[in-house]
Amino acid sequence: MSSFNTSNQAVFTVFDVVLPNGIRVDIRTRAGTAAFLKHSNVNYLSSKVREMRKIQKKKKLNAYDKAMLAELNCFISIIAANAYRYECHDLFRERVAESEVQCWVEYAIEQVKRLTTSETWIKTGDIFQGLGEMIRGWIFMFSHAVPVAFAFDSDFFSALADMIKARKGEGRALPSEKICFCIAHCLVPNAVYVATSQFDNTWSTEKAFKKLEASGLLEQFLRCATAPAPQGAPVSYFGELLQSLLDFPVFLSRKFKRGDPCGDAVTAIVDGKDGSRRIRPEIMKTFQNIDGLRNAADPSGLSPMRSACAFCKERVLRSKMMTCSGCHWNQYCCSECQKGDWENHKQDCKDFSKSFSTSKARKEYWKPQDIAFTATEKFVQQNFGAFTSMMAKECMKTGLGIHDLIVELNFMRDKDGNIPAIQHPPIFKIAPRQKYVEALPLGVPCDVKDEKGRDITVDALKRIHSKITPGKVGFVVHIAGEFFFATMSLNDELKRAVESSWTNQPLE
Repeated sequence: MSSFNTSNQAVFTVFDVVLPNGIRVDIRTRAGTAAFLKHSNVNYLSSKVREMRKIQKKKKLNAYDKAMLAELNCFISIIAANAYRYECHDLFRERVAESEVQCWVEYAIEQVKRLTTSETWIKTGDIFQGLGEMIRGWIFMFSHAVPVAFAFDSDFFSALADMIKARKGEGRALPSEKICFCIAHCLVPNAVYVATSQFDNTWSTEKAFKKLEASGLLEQFLRCATAPAPQGAPVSYFGELLQSLLDFPVFLSRKFKRGDPCGDAVTAIVDGKDGSRRIRPEIMKTFQNIDGLRNAADPSGLSPMRSACAFCKERVLRSKMMTCSGCHWNQYCCSECQKGDWENHKQDCKDFSKSFSTSKARKEYWKPQDIAFTATEKFVQQNFGAFTSMMAKECMKTGLGIHDLIVELNFMRDKDGNIPAIQHPPIFKIAPRQKYVEALPLGVPCDVKDEKGRDITVDALKRIHSKITPGKVGFVVHIAGEFFFATMSLNDELKRAVESSWTNQPLE
């Protein structure tokens, strides 16, 4: 398929392929790709892999060898790319046997491990052209479901993470910007997109993130994501994928803590100690938002021994809580709250006892609400001045007491990728509680969740609001794709701060 001139320069003619029936096709075209997949040797992947392995057994590769490697890898990438580009996914999956794909993935892992110990890679973070075509092949093969499934099931992604970490040099020791682009803008987004859209049993984006984190590649994806894309590079799924981390505060609270690989990577990038020095402002903003949200979900600095009453939502010391003796789940601050909640809880008491028989199941179930309560307390703690000042202004404006107001906190990203509640200064809303409830249509779910994850109707919300005494303030918290209702007891410091701000505000 190829010819070479006397100067050992490769002249690529890989696009023209003669099929077993004698017909010549151009695999760059839709018809040529389809014809090749339908009529050619279905073992083309393993045959190319055998040829490449034979070449790489040599102790030293000359220009001809490198050109042949480039050609063989180019052939694989062209078929995979055109099958994707021309929407021949089903044909690719039907005609390319899983054993062929497995053979290719195993070879790709061999090459990753070979690169990991390469002196050129360790010193420069770059590779020669023939292996560049290999990475291009990875990118396009990972546009198809079966190669991605084999990559996740094998140690390909962990081997790739080790390869990136093996890069050593002065300063930040990232791979070259070209390689960073291939990994962060192409390979990882392709794999996540396929896993969440083309698998027989599609994954959630959060599951894909968990798999990448377990392999160590998510940490390296974050580092490579700081490198600028080459001029003229196509727009990819990369930006949306990076921002989508903001949709999973529970995952951030578990895997992005300081001391965890991903958490330390984010900290170093935000502090300017890792990543590319040419990071684009919008990408740095996303990292700052990730840093802010994981901090909001981190209970460090807050009392870990407080829980919310299942009825009135007041957070009190766990040592003083009463636990339902039936389901051993719901906790109450007093016997009056337990009795008041029984009509609402008695059926759930039976159901919960069957569905959540283990402490692990209960912990998983409560995690989003715990994050909502933690984020609320952290918000008040970190924005004490702005919060008390705005509360005082609203009290002056309406003539209401603090407990007659409701605070809306939004920890979800907006259309610009920003999270209102963690901006500087924070963006939040305070409104009269009664008007907030009355503005909702009676008997219609109001898009607020209770502690069991159910929609709270207006009537139920009114019942909860009736428990807000002058010593408490109510919050509606939007986080992890859900709304949660919370109350917070006002300590003396908070009440004095609001009263002080009130008396010092000029009358409008």
